[in-house]
Amino acid sequence: FSIEDRNDYMSQVIREFVAERIVEGTELSNFLYDWMYKHFEIAMGYDIKPIHGEAYTMEITCMNGEKMPLADLGMGAVQIIIMLLRLATVISRAGNLAIRRTTFIVEEPEQNLHPKLQSKLADLFAFVNEKYGCQFVIETHSEYLIRRTQAMIATGEVPFEENPFKVYYFPQDGQPYDMENQE
Repeated sequence: FSIEDRNDYMSQVIREFVAERIVEGTELSNFLYDWMYKHFEIAMGYDIKPIHGEAYTMEITCMNGEKMPLADLGMGAVQIIIMLLRLATVISRAGNLAIRRTTFIVEEPEQNLHPKLQSKLADLFAFVNEKYGCQFVIETHSEYLIRRTQAMIATGEVPFEENPFKVYYFPQDGQPYDMENQE
């Protein structure tokens, strides 16, 4: 992934992540490993290496221990890893106080993901909201993601009073409306 390529989002995210120097064993490093490994079950680790100051390679340690280039993973896995790197980068840059004003706009994060992983996105967004105070505006067609937010409230995983989710439905004909969660 070229260091200079400003038109390739993956290259930009990796370059900016490397610039943050997030080292192993830190809170953000643990955040990445927890979500890549324990929650999304995509990778046990990663390794980013520079190539003569011109580019980076990113190798993923798969769940079976095999190492492979990031570009060789499925699109959904690549998308999640890039999103996690971006979240870690922005959180690192902002620091814990300033991050509370950060809003991420995410368009169709469910693309190319198995329904189980689509549901896990709700857990990720709720965690980042609770831990770092970030807000998200998410445009989705995923019933799995939306249903997971409802289930988190219904089971008490997210207290009703502290509900970070607000779901608006935009019907093809008519006015958008709030799908209001109920206890």
